[in-house]
Amino acid sequence: LLLAGLVMWRKSTEKQPGTIATQVRLETLAQETLAAGDVARIEMYAGVKPDEKVVLEKFDGAWRIASHYNAPVNQEGLDKYIGELLALKGEFRASADTDEKLADFELKDDQAFHVRAFKAGQEQPVVDVLVGKAPDFRTVFVRKAGDSRVHVEGVNLKREAGIMEDGAAPKASKWLKTELLSVPKEKITRLALTYPDKELVFARHEKPKPEEAPAPEAEEGAETPPAPPAAPEYEWKLEKGGFGEKHSETELQALLGRFSALTVTDVVDPEKKADWGFDPPQYKAVLSVDGQEDVVLLGGRPTPGGNTYVSLESGADHLIYETGKFTFEQLFAKGSPLFTLPGVGLTKADATRVEVARPEGRVVVQPEEGTWKVLEPALDMEQQQFAVDNIVNTAVGLKPVDYADASADAGAFDTTITIDTGTGPRRVLLGGDAKSVDGVYAKIDDNPAVLVISRTDAAKLLVSARDLFAMSVLSKKLEGVERVETPAFTVFKDGGVWKLERDGAAVDARGDAVEDFLSEARAFQVANVLAGKPAVVEAPEFSFLCRDAGGQTVSVAVGPAAKGMHPVAVSGAASLYEASEDAVAALHAALHAMGEPPAPETEDAPAAETAAEVAPPVEAETPPVQVIDLGDVPAGS
Repeated sequence: LLLAGLVMWRKSTEKQPGTIATQVRLETLAQETLAAGDVARIEMYAGVKPDEKVVLEKFDGAWRIASHYNAPVNQEGLDKYIGELLALKGEFRASADTDEKLADFELKDDQAFHVRAFKAGQEQPVVDVLVGKAPDFRTVFVRKAGDSRVHVEGVNLKREAGIMEDGAAPKASKWLKTELLSVPKEKITRLALTYPDKELVFARHEKPKPEEAPAPEAEEGAETPPAPPAAPEYEWKLEKGGFGEKHSETELQALLGRFSALTVTDVVDPEKKADWGFDPPQYKAVLSVDGQEDVVLLGGRPTPGGNTYVSLESGADHLIYETGKFTFEQLFAKGSPLFTLPGVGLTKADATRVEVARPEGRVVVQPEEGTWKVLEPALDMEQQQFAVDNIVNTAVGLKPVDYADASADAGAFDTTITIDTGTGPRRVLLGGDAKSVDGVYAKIDDNPAVLVISRTDAAKLLVSARDLFAMSVLSKKLEGVERVETPAFTVFKDGGVWKLERDGAAVDARGDAVEDFLSEARAFQVANVLAGKPAVVEAPEFSFLCRDAGGQTVSVAVGPAAKGMHPVAVSGAASLYEASEDAVAALHAALHAMGEPPAPETEDAPAAETAAEVAPPVEAETPPVQVIDLGDVPAGS
């Protein structure tokens, strides 16, 4: 017992170790008496971009992004950040009393990330810290504003603010409350959707209850307990719009469920309504909900396929939010697969000919010996087979992605796609650009219904000549060229050597310039084929004729530009071409360089005398070296 008592006395008199903070000498960087509830304003900014400041401020008990249209704050994320800010305890690392020393830690005022906390109504911050370089992924250098003492901290407030790059400004969207709407689908009783080109209404109805079987007679003197009421069963019906009388119940239930978790990504300037498609809104979703007022969600999409925006009509702040395209398209769903839309439904083997007739001209393709060929426009150019096959495959398998109400303005149906088959022709009419999705309005055969095909499918069908043919119109015509003639000069091969004939005299040509021109001419691409216009240029800006060893020739004439395009006539071509100013300028420059004679050779300077024959040099001052900035030397010098 005596021994046990001595042990207990020894332990009680030993000095107990302090806390971890005491042991490693951690210093508090915020006021210890400051509570999270005392903070009413947070400012944060990158020192290199002090004007791009994010300001979070508490108004009437609710936090808002004061620097970003007073958008609501994600309270959970902000509470965590304030807690980390007030709990900052750093280990002293060094004293940096000059800018040079602070720069080593990236803690100069114009380098560091600044975080300030204010009490309500106060101009001076109660917490003002600077966050600098992270020496490793677990720690970061920090200091208090106005203090040269550098500490190491385990919480990186810059990273917690969403900044991963040095010098980047904080983003207000990091602090945005992203959940805009949450309506459980079992509480929705009616859904009305308005699009730019259609309306759609679904309503929930209680199913009729089956007749109850008569209860069995109770024995004499016994009471029959009442049966519990049966739970109501519901079904959804299409009340307005739609395509046909039936809808996909699976797709409708999925659509209703999307209103239970609608999230947004950012807030935009509410004063610029037209920029967001809100002048007026072209999309609207009205949800009737059990036990509460209707929820009205407005939507905007300035261009089909472009960015998307939403707003709650009942929102007191009238904010307009940006949301993801996928999210928007899930809320304002396309007609397919919600409804079954009719398509062409053929295979490539069914088709014997496909014609695309447009106001600009027509394209006709037809199979020959197992390969689809372009019959019109009839051009002596290499065919782009994948583009030809795309026309056929898209036409025979065309499937609409959406539809429009009959009253919608679908534009003029002035493009006709005819698919000839063994059982007769099928036709698809194409109209104007769709207003709800990125596509084109369409009608199939004699069905008056207005459908929508995707922009991708439309692009495969509505091809131009440059999509159907390789546009390097000279590549195969300039093989084995031995002579090039222009109005000003001629180059020709003589015994394997290129010669230049100009003003009646022949000299050696610059062989490299000739080969460069031929290479440029073979690669020269036209931009368009002007079908129906003869291959003639009346007053060319320049022209040339190429001749091979067998006497075959090809001539090219280029006319003056109009609206950024030069007319180009190539001998043997059925139509006139157009080429861009850049392509023509490169060809003309190569042609001009080919006509320049080589620079005259200079005689070698006499050999210097040997050192033995030269008198000893007379000492003199070394002249100053003249430095020439080659950037100032004119081209060609």
